[in-house]
Amino acid sequence: MIDQNLIQQIVSSTKASLDTAIRTNEQLSMVQNVFPSACIDKIKTLVELNKVWKPVAYHPDSRLMIDWIPESIVEELHIAGELLTDKIKQYYSIDNIKLQSLQIWKDTATHSMSMHQDNPVIDVALQVYLFNNDPTEGTTFDVAGNLIDVPFKSNNGYLLWKKSNEERIPHKPTKAVSNGERISLYITWSRFGKQAPDANNPAAFL
Repeated sequence: MIDQNLIQQIVSSTKASLDTAIRTNEQLSMVQNVFPSACIDKIKTLVELNKVWKPVAYHPDSRLMIDWIPESIVEELHIAGELLTDKIKQYYSIDNIKLQSLQIWKDTATHSMSMHQDNPVIDVALQVYLFNNDPTEGTTFDVAGNLIDVPFKSNNGYLLWKKSNEERIPHKPTKAVSNGERISLYITWSRFGKQAPDANNPAAFL
């Protein structure tokens, strides 16, 4: 059964986190205490019990995901993500985005990435680190030549806006996973919503 009360708690808590976010610049913000403890507890139970993880297409051997389980915290987070869309629009003063995707990620000890820019389909991304890990296993951003580290701390993370295809901030995991796995929640919003075009088709982004 879907817990409507928890959904509202998630929405309220995330909005409060955005209201107190630390802005690095107009595109990148660090967020703290994003979700209520009841949400974190439900995600932890799901992660511990779930036996079916899907490979993420671009890193099938080192990044696994849960993207949908009906009547679970995953569906509740999807609903909360939809309800948070107006707040995200307000935060960046934009008006043309919809919820695109929501995934719980599990990165394994072999996972690593070089500096990269997100898929241009993604307009806004929220990554929230979950549970305890080495603080140095967060994300490093290259902001106009300055390296900014977002440390891995449970229930903290970052919000990132694309602004334009030419103004996508490069970033990478600060270092490889050391203790076997790194869990986080990754939510994206896009002007295309859930019907995103092929990222290899430049004409789609004109």
